[in-house]
Amino acid sequence: MDAGTKDLRAADHLLQALAVEVALPEDAFGCTHPVCGDRPRVGLSFTLPSEPFLRTARERLTARRYEVTPGVPDAAGRAVVHPGESSLTGTLTVAHLLDRSTTDRGRYWARPPDRPRTPSW
Repeated sequence: MDAGTKDLRAADHLLQALAVEVALPEDAFGCTHPVCGDRPRVGLSFTLPSEPFLRTARERLTARRYEVTPGVPDAAGRAVVHPGESSLTGTLTVAHLLDRSTTDRGRYWARPPDRPRTPSW
């Protein structure tokens, strides 16, 4: 689905709002996807557990005048709506994140404590 925005945070909020408005089931997934090309933007995808949910979500989104196209989302999507997301607020340990969500891996970036913070430009 074309979110009509280049702003990732705005797309995240839209995805979460649509999940509520469309009444997605608890086991649904909603992801953001960077779309490159002539018109860079953020796309949204939904993965739903059955055809009736998919049909209902498509009808509700189309009624709200969103451009909805069928297809399989690319593998570069970032999960925003997913099972267990409601328990992922605040400061979490990696163990908590892996144990209580559909997240199966993560990345982190850090600098060694002895290296000063300096701009890299």
